Amino acid sequence: MSFPISEASEQEITVTENTDQSFWDLPDPTEQKILDFSTLSRGWHFGNGMPPSKSAIETALSINSFAQSLSLRTDAFPGIDGELQIRCYNETDTIEITIEADNTITYALDRAGEEMLYLERLSFQDVIKQLCEHGQVRCDLFESSTPDITTDIGNSSSVWRLEIPLMEAAYRLFPFPA
Repeated sequence: MSFPISEASEQEITVTENTDQSFWDLPDPTEQKILDFSTLSRGWHFGNGMPPSKSAIETALSINSFAQSLSLRTDAFPGIDGELQIRCYNETDTIEITIEADNTITYALDRAGEEMLYLERLSFQDVIKQLCEHGQVRCDLFESSTPDITTDIGNSSSVWRLEIPLMEAAYRLFPFPA
């Protein structure tokens, strides 16, 4: 399929359809970066630098996926000694999760530029617990509601009443026995 850029121009844009992979099958940019770290070779950083292990990459992919499920923005960086770092961001917090070369995990939380928490030698499960605690601060359903437009008086809306109004005899489908 070809489309002219403008009527005065002879150039055309060619659009090709890729049927091999749909939009939904494409990895997100952070996931792709983590996958690309597997191609790093020894000496990748000016003669220094170790590639991350396969297990570190798998752990990083899992942490990244979980962090994104909490609506955190993520990014990833390789370390010179074979470690991987996942950074998670929300409005004021930065969470740095470093998967060390020995597969232990370091977790750091910065809020508005100030270090609030620093934990070393965590397990994967410990990191997930910390992400749940700190990542969902902005995702809580009650905090995301808008109380200024909701009804706060119990009887101001008949839609929200729980009682069943009594029907007059003329509107009853079946009259009660007298």
